[in-house]
Amino acid sequence: HNSRGFRDKEHGPKSKRRIAVLGDSYVWGYDVKRSDRFTEVLGKRLPTWEIFNLGVSGYGTDQEFMLLQREYERVTPDIVVLIFSSQNDRKDNSTNVRYGGYYKPYFSEKDGQLHLRGLPVPKYMNFFYARNRFLFESWLMRGLLFLYDRTSRPKAVRVPDPSESLVAAIQTFVTSRGAAFAVGIQGKDPRLAAFLKEQGIDFVELTTPHIFPKHGRHWTPEGHRAVADELQNLLKLEKK
Repeated sequence: HNSRGFRDKEHGPKSKRRIAVLGDSYVWGYDVKRSDRFTEVLGKRLPTWEIFNLGVSGYGTDQEFMLLQREYERVTPDIVVLIFSSQNDRKDNSTNVRYGGYYKPYFSEKDGQLHLRGLPVPKYMNFFYARNRFLFESWLMRGLLFLYDRTSRPKAVRVPDPSESLVAAIQTFVTSRGAAFAVGIQGKDPRLAAFLKEQGIDFVELTTPHIFPKHGRHWTPEGHRAVADELQNLLKLEKK
């Protein structure tokens, strides 16, 4: 990982046109080497472009939107590509707790507007374990800490799925700054596809059969090459 915490190379001052790719573990490259990911494949094919891999495992569209706002001025992309996971992004976007108890920020909608909720984000028990492991050496202390965690943590919240509104907000954020925006849908999501068509947002369904059979069914190296082909065609970028 680089100094910004991304599974990516270090990036210097801007000298080429840039593509920033947002997403979860499919973008991060779960189960494959960094060099096998579609962002690296595109980088080799497109020497006049610089590719930023901003994927974070477990993130939903809401967190990806917040990350983009944080990183945008540093990256200054010419194109932003959002990879939407049909497997789990709708669940990620509809709650404040995911993946065994990890808290996250979330957005609710009111009067047609998105409102950020859940801040500050409560710490998960693993956070305290990582910083105070000596406390967990005592079974009594460990039991007390877990009891405190279970009785003091905020309740899980569920909101109506804001996925389409989040995608629209990302589009507005990106295009208002002069960059282009496109979406890759991991798998199929007819509802999102219909929305993207209605909004005139370029998109492609990434339905490659080259996936691992277990542990999330992520893309294999061959699958990443297929995804690179689809995105390159979508963005109409020149080949090397």
